[in-house]
Amino acid sequence: MSALGFQKAIARLLERGHFLLLLAGLVFSIVAAHGNDPISPSPDSGIKTMVSTVLSALESDITLTKNRKRMLNLVENFVAPQFDFREMTRLTAGKYWPQATTEQRQALTNEYRTLLIHTIARALSHYSGERVTYPSPARVSDHEAEVDTLVVATDGSTFKMVFFLWETPHGWKIRDVRIDDISLMETYRLNFYVEAEIGGINHLMKTLAEKNRENDLP
Repeated sequence: MSALGFQKAIARLLERGHFLLLLAGLVFSIVAAHGNDPISPSPDSGIKTMVSTVLSALESDITLTKNRKRMLNLVENFVAPQFDFREMTRLTAGKYWPQATTEQRQALTNEYRTLLIHTIARALSHYSGERVTYPSPARVSDHEAEVDTLVVATDGSTFKMVFFLWETPHGWKIRDVRIDDISLMETYRLNFYVEAEIGGINHLMKTLAEKNRENDLP
């Protein structure tokens, strides 16, 4: 895929996935909010609870999507605890992960985490009344699971989103999201590889840091 193709793929993920990236992120945090309640027994039951809760929040506060700071806080408080950012970074970095030092791995994870948080917050601003249905039960194998959802837009159009989770000591964690067969992790991996080929892990981290600084601009 060319650089232009990469940009189009990211745009498609943003435009078609938007609020579901948040929905994917809330599984563990919603459970955790109940204190000593047990962790959700299955990934799909957690996602169903999450969807109901998040849609209610978005629909009850129409100003939320227009306030960048509040959106970032929302993502930081409710989305970040659910994603396994280190695992996502390892998978996205692919062959370059073993080449990185411990310090480089942590720095790369931090930059990727920041990039994804800004991406999710920006995507959330597009929420416009979509509904979510569940065409099939979760597919669970060993400590991994796939949860299918079908997103129904207000104009009746639909698209499929699949959440890829794995079971950790802290509950089910999201490590990839696939929208109409476009993988978030695989799409970013292309960009990682392009930058790492230019100047190694340090160049990749520098590129992510520059992008994050741009995202911080008003």
